[in-house]
Amino acid sequence: MSEMKRIHLPQPKPFSERPETEDTKFDRFGQRIIGRIVAVGAQSRARKSKRILRHVGHHAKAATNMSDAELQREAKALRPLLRAALNDQDLPIKIVGRTFAMIRECATRVLGMRHYDVQVMGAWAMLQGQVSEMRTGEGKTLAATLAVATAALSGRAVHVMTVNDYRASRDCEEMKPLYTFLGLTTACVLEEQQDAERQSLYGAEIVYGTNKTFAFDYLRDRQVLRLRSGHLRRKLEVL
Repeated sequence: MSEMKRIHLPQPKPFSERPETEDTKFDRFGQRIIGRIVAVGAQSRARKSKRILRHVGHHAKAATNMSDAELQREAKALRPLLRAALNDQDLPIKIVGRTFAMIRECATRVLGMRHYDVQVMGAWAMLQGQVSEMRTGEGKTLAATLAVATAALSGRAVHVMTVNDYRASRDCEEMKPLYTFLGLTTACVLEEQQDAERQSLYGAEIVYGTNKTFAFDYLRDRQVLRLRSGHLRRKLEVL
């Protein structure tokens, strides 16, 4: 029996690290210029975000004087107005100001929590497709209800993503009374749920869950649809 040949693997070479270099005066100057540009841009966006406060304040007194039944009728009346005003996923600031004022008054009565100005500005930024960063304890969960409820009232399906199932379930249960008062349906999709249950939950107007759950559910959904007949027709209908 012939002797097996040994395989000689190449010796690993040391990883070549990039030599550390000190920043030159030109590098530091460029960093200062970039920092100032970013700061000016942030200040400009903050000034624009403050405009929503004026529009919300304009409708705040009227919302305060409404009864609970009148607030619910106002939410119902705003649905067609928001749908008609929706233009390429954007909503005009005037109709949003009226909606925010109504939702804030509802939250005050139903949840016992009233949105601060910074939360109103953050919600307006989210509706514009911007990233709204808030510190721990500044009320991100409550701030999101303004943008979430407004988007849902405009007829858009809303998915609220959190970091884990506990947060998704907790936030959904805490904010559900507000959404129910506004006439909106709410659900929470969790990892341990079965496919049939998930399918029914996704029919709600507002769905809470984690980014992982939403991503994998989307991929599974695409995979199932691809195997079914009529997939080409569905693509043509989307186009």
